[in-house]
Parts: sequence; structure tokens; C-alpha cells
Amino acid sequence: MNRFISLKLNIKIALLFFILIFFINEYTWIILFDKDGFVKDHVSSLFLLLNIIFLLISFFSIFYNYGMLIYIFKRTGYLTYFVLCLELLSFMTIKLIESFNVKIKDQISYSLGNIKSSSEHISYIESDLRSDYKLNPFSSKVNKHGYRFGGNKKSGKTYQIMCVGGSTTFGSSVKDSSDSYPALLEAYLRREGFDVNVVNAGIPYHTSLDVLMRFITKGIYLYPNMILLHTGGNDAGPMNSPYPYKPDYSHWRSVGSYNNDKLFKSIWEKVPSSIVRLFLIYHLKPGQGSRVSEQSSGPEEELLSKTPISHERTIGLKNYFSSLITLSKKNNITPVTILFNIDLNRKNSYAEKYFSGDNLAYAIKRKTQSIDLNNTIMDSISKHNKVGVINFDKFEPSEQKSWMDHCHLDKNGNKNKARFIGDYLIRNFVFPTKQ
Repeated sequence: MNRFISLKLNIKIALLFFILIFFINEYTWIILFDKDGFVKDHVSSLFLLLNIIFLLISFFSIFYNYGMLIYIFKRTGYLTYFVLCLELLSFMTIKLIESFNVKIKDQISYSLGNIKSSSEHISYIESDLRSDYKLNPFSSKVNKHGYRFGGNKKSGKTYQIMCVGGSTTFGSSVKDSSDSYPALLEAYLRREGFDVNVVNAGIPYHTSLDVLMRFITKGIYLYPNMILLHTGGNDAGPMNSPYPYKPDYSHWRSVGSYNNDKLFKSIWEKVPSSIVRLFLIYHLKPGQGSRVSEQSSGPEEELLSKTPISHERTIGLKNYFSSLITLSKKNNITPVTILFNIDLNRKNSYAEKYFSGDNLAYAIKRKTQSIDLNNTIMDSISKHNKVGVINFDKFEPSEQKSWMDHCHLDKNGNKNKARFIGDYLIRNFVFPTKQ
């Protein structure tokens, strides 16, 4: 005891904080206070921070004199005061954001795993092992079956039609799923007296490869009677890509990580700091959706590219589209092809955002040629396999203003589209009638 008393003050302080490290740590906490033997991530991080601070104080105490320690403690005190004020301000800011901005509140809750029902404020997509991404069942745009519309299992003699494709099937241009063309097709056929259910299995920006993978892993297990194949539009992306073509589209989409929600949740839980959390909200943008790939080019590069528009750059589409038809027939599902309709000359076309003058003319010509080639291929494969083809590429709505952009329709346009497709189906197929 006398030996300890005779030690210099800085050494006493160093020993004190060394001893604190042995008593204030997560392992001691588990032994003395936590019966389940588990410490939450943010508590573990807090113990680690305290231990580092104690260790630093110990080393400073050993290697610096008393006056220097007083100086460091003062400066540390000022810094601590500043950080605490900033922490309090950040905490209050987060609470205000959550009080007045329901959208951000829902996105934070979803990213932390606290949303258990649908919300209109979170992304409609989430990452998927089999395709680029799938629909998020917690989004208000997606129903409990994981589809935009429909998805109940067949019952009795009801004839079930599944619509697959990209955003023009999903209905990106309309808010309510009931205004998408598959839902309106169901309503139209029922008004005509037919006992049918229609499933909207479209997912925006899906290519024929994504459509095939989602059908194999999900859609096929509904065992629909008919499948409407409305794809080919997004396959123009890999065809127009400025990079050497690969049939699996890996030249266009490569493995990446868009899953900010996981990173957001991990940091949020491990670092209980309002300053850090406020930074995460505005820089990681929780609840915005996640993908498993990273796209190497966008329309602005693709439509000015000089890569050839040729059959060699459609091998993927040929294989995936043929596989959709073969798979459908082998499972007694009647496939019907819907050709794609797009025109970059239409008002609000994305071409207007990126191009002008000669570049705009070149982009429009390139896109038209690529879509025409894809439609020709799908038409040829369909007729070879005795599959019906709906020439939707020739469709025009009752009013031109129904085109929201180059290919998406408003509610009235989707009604026209549903009737256009429904009339073809009525003319060429026999459906059960309502009893």
C-alpha cells in the first residue's frame, strides 16, 4: 500500500485506468449481469470504445507529465462538450424528421426490419438470388402474393392468365395496380362473360432472362392456363451496349451491391450515435431498394454506341424467349406473344433528356432498329412454335396523350391496351364462361 502511495500521480492514473479495463468490458458484463451470455452489437461497440479510451488515457499518463495530462483533459473536455452538443442536436433533428416526414420514417423502419405490412414509401424492389431483383412484398405496389396484381391459386374451372414482362406490364406509369393492363384485361374479359383470373407478374426493367428466371422459380408454381409474353424491350439494352456482347448479359450487368439497407442497419445498430445516424439517413438513403447487379451502361451511352445491331447480339434473347415458350408448353401452359411498342419520337421520351440534333436522330434510329429486330425474332420463334402473336407494335390508344412517354400508358391507354389484347384472345381462344 505504501508503495502505491509513493508512486507519481500519472502512474497512479495509468494503473487506475488499466484496472478499469479489466472490470468494464463486455466479458465481465456477461459474467456478472447478462444471464443469456449475449451482448447486443451496439453495447459491444460501446464497451470497445470505452476500453480504447481507458487504454489511451493510461498510455498518456505514463509517457506525459502531470501538466500535459491536465492540458489534454481540458482539450478533451472541450471536444467532448462539442460532440455532446452536436449529438443532442442530431438526435433532435432525427426526431423532427421522423415526426414530420412519414416517407423517411417508413424507409428507416423498413431498413431496420420494423415494417411488417405494406407501405407506399418504401421501394417496390428487393434483391433476388435468381434474377436482378424481385418485387418487395412490403411495398404498397405489391400484393401479399408477391405480384403487382392477382396471384391466388386457381380454383374450380376459372381460367388463369399470367402476364409477364417489364415496366409496361407492371404498370410503372399508373399508381394503382388496378389500372395496370393485366388488371384491366381481367375486368374486360369478365365483363364479356368469361370466368378468368389475370396475374400481373411484370417487374420493371426485367429482360427476357429475368422474366425466364422469375417464371422458373416463382410464376410456374401457380400453374396458369396461359402466359402472355410481353418482353424484348429491355433486351435492347444489352444489344445496344458499347461493350463486346455476351449472351448472359454480363457485359451489360455485372455483380455488384446495391443493398444499402443491410449496411444502413448494421451501422445504425453498431454505432449508437445520432451524428452517425443522421449521416446514414441522408447518404445511404434507406428503403430505396436493392439489386444484385451493377449496370455498365445507360441509354445515353447505348444509343450513341457504334456496336452493330445484328443477330449475333440477340443470341441471349433467342435462347431465353425460346425457353419461355418450351417451358410453358411442357407444363400445359398456352404461351401467347405480345410484340413490343416503343417510339422515341413520343412526348416525354427519355431520348429528349439525353440527346439533341444529329445525336437525337441517331439515337431514335438505333432504338427503332433494335426493337424491330427483337420483335422480328420473337415473331419468328413464335410462329415456328405455333404460338399466337399479338401485333401490339401496331397499337395506338384512342388518344395520343395516353402515351406518358416513349412506351408507357396512362389509365385510359391501359384500358385500350387491355381491350386490344382481350379482343385478340376472345377471337382466337375459348375461355370458360361464368355460371
